[in-house]
Amino acid sequence: MRQTKTALNKFYKFLRSQKLITGALYQQQLETLKPQFSAAEARQMLREENQRLLAALEASSPVFSAEIDELIEHYFDAFANLYGVISCDQAYRIIRRQNPQLELSVDDFIQLIERFQYQNQHLYSLVSSPQMTIINHELLTAPDSLSSLHELTEGRPFAIPKRTILLKYVDEDYVEDSPQLKNLKIFYQDVLGIPESKLLGNINDTIRKFRTWTSDKISPLFSEINEMLLKQDYGYKDRAELEQLVQNLIALYNITPKWSLRGHSPSQARTYPNALELLDNHQSTLNKRLVKMIKSATIDPMEIILYLLTDSDFDQSTIRRFEQQLINLDIPSLD
Repeated sequence: MRQTKTALNKFYKFLRSQKLITGALYQQQLETLKPQFSAAEARQMLREENQRLLAALEASSPVFSAEIDELIEHYFDAFANLYGVISCDQAYRIIRRQNPQLELSVDDFIQLIERFQYQNQHLYSLVSSPQMTIINHELLTAPDSLSSLHELTEGRPFAIPKRTILLKYVDEDYVEDSPQLKNLKIFYQDVLGIPESKLLGNINDTIRKFRTWTSDKISPLFSEINEMLLKQDYGYKDRAELEQLVQNLIALYNITPKWSLRGHSPSQARTYPNALELLDNHQSTLNKRLVKMIKSATIDPMEIILYLLTDSDFDQSTIRRFEQQLINLDIPSLD
C-alpha cells in the first residue's frame, strides 16, 4: 500500500512539473492520500484515481507533436525488439542521428520518457538501473538472462540498420527475408509437415528464440526448438531429417540479429570486435580502427568509446590522441 501511495505521489509531481494540474490541485490530491481506509477501499480509490490521471495525461498536449511523439515511441519498440536492452541516452543519440531535421531537445526528450513511463502499453519497460533504460518485457521476468545479457554485451557496439529497416522491428515478429528463411519454411512445411495455418507461428517462435538466446552454447537452443516442434507432433522422423533440421537452423541463426550481440548477427559480429578485443595488444593502431568503424555509419561505437576512456590500463597518450581524433571527426548520418 505504501509503495502504491509513493508511486501515485511521484505521478502527481510529474503532472505538476508538466503543468497538467495546478499547484492548488496538487496539494488537494496529496491530502486525499492521507486518510486511512480499509485495504479494499484504498485499492479501489487508487485504481480509480490512477485511471483518471492517465485519462488526463492522454488528453494533454504532446511533448513534441503527435507525429514525433509516435515516431519516438515506435523507435523504443524497435529498440526493445532488436537489442533487448538499451539506455535512453544511447537511444536518443541514434534517433537524433537518423532524424537531424527534428532537432530534438534533451529536456523535451526526457519529458517524453517520463510520460512513456506512465502510459507504457508496449513490449518494453523503462527502468532506472541506474540510468533510464529500455528493457524488453521478456527480460523483466528473467533476471538471470538480463544479468547474462549485460555481461555478454559489455563494450560491444550497437548494430544500427538504416532508419527504414530499424523501424520494421516495431513488429515483434519481424523477420528479414532471406534465402535461409525460405529454406527453413520449405523444410518446416514440406519435410516436417507443418500446415500453412501454423507455419508462420512456428517460424516466428524459432526466430524469437534465436534473437533472445543469451547462452554462449547454442546446442541446447537447437534441442529446445526441436522439443517445441515435437510437442506439436512435427518433429523429425529419422536422423537424416534431424541433421537437415539442424543445418537449416544453423544457417538462419548465423544471419539473425541477436540481443547478446547488440543487434548484430553472429556472422556480422566477427567484423565488429568489442572493446576488449580492440585493446588486445593493438593500442598503436586503435585510433585508425575505431575511426574506420565510426565512419562506416553502421554501428554506434559509444559503448566502446566510454569503455576505453574509463579503462585504467589504457595508455594516456593514446587517450589524448584518440580524444582529439573524435573532436576532429565528422560522423556521417546513418540514413
